[in-house]
Amino acid sequence: MRFGAVLHDVGSSRLILSYLKDFTMELDLVLLGPSQSLVSEKPAISNVISLDQFLKNQYDITFLSLNEHSEIDKKVMSHFWNTETLFITFLDHWSFSANEFQYNDNLVLPDHFIVTDNYAESRARVMFPNSLITILENTYIKE
Repeated sequence: MRFGAVLHDVGSSRLILSYLKDFTMELDLVLLGPSQSLVSEKPAISNVISLDQFLKNQYDITFLSLNEHSEIDKKVMSHFWNTETLFITFLDHWSFSANEFQYNDNLVLPDHFIVTDNYAESRARVMFPNSLITILENTYIKE
């Protein structure tokens, strides 16, 4: 299996990296904008690559941290939308809105949402009632 992650928003990027810190499979990692400061927190087995290279590759599973105002994030979402790639995003309870998933007048939703608190879960279930939503422990806060 091939795994990739595009990280932009620092909060959800930290969550994703905390879940992947003990990851034992190779991971292609793109660090954009504010998340570039997290390079020292990346899993040891990850390859930091460019966004252009990332979009040329095929992945079985892709993780994405979003920045609501980033056209780059929306481009990545639309690239993996309706493909064979399992597309997973983490939602911070204080920062997500439906606007994050609008691209070229389409609602581009991931295959799976991960949230880390009850408030985010209830908000996500109201906003995206037909989506797969999982609540997980916030491992970043525990570190």
